Amino acid sequence: MIIGDVTGKGVQAATLTSLARHCTRFECRIDPRPSAVLRAINDALVAYGKLSLCSALCLRLRDDEIVVSAGGHPLPLVVGAGGGLREPGRPGLLLGIPEASGWYDEPITLAAGEMLLAYTDGATDARGAGGRYGEGRLRALLRSRAGSPPDVLLAALDAELSAFRIGPQADDTAAVAIARRPAPSLRLGTPPAAGQRSEISR
Repeated sequence: MIIGDVTGKGVQAATLTSLARHCTRFECRIDPRPSAVLRAINDALVAYGKLSLCSALCLRLRDDEIVVSAGGHPLPLVVGAGGGLREPGRPGLLLGIPEASGWYDEPITLAAGEMLLAYTDGATDARGAGGRYGEGRLRALLRSRAGSPPDVLLAALDAELSAFRIGPQADDTAAVAIARRPAPSLRLGTPPAAGQRSEISR
């Protein structure tokens, strides 16, 4: 799973988004490590030229493990069923910088009842009467919705941002929520439950 934000607007932004998307799909077949995907996007942006910059967060989901790698992008937030918060991963460099390096693979385990939220800075940078929405409000929302399904959390975030904003939306906003379903009571012939993912984008 990858989420990110490119510089520019219109055709330029659409071109960079397409380049990053196709680069991701190709690199995943060669080296599925999230840090390798980010490096490949970086190299493609550098080759494209025109100071093409991009932030991205790449996650590899496999069984009960999530490998996190960030390139100039906000780290995800994980909220537990009791409202506890943690920020997994390590910051990495923005993508599109020549001869850049420094993207890290950080494995985490998402426990039953925990939910991971990946988001672009369009959420925290939203402007309202009281200034920026900010990470403090985002963390408070996550705590208030601890234990909720991903779609419920994202609907609450979408509603809160819509009510908070004043004036036109200045930046694209996207968010993805991932949670582990509770372990089922296994019966013969019943497969284990898969994870749940939901996303919003505007």
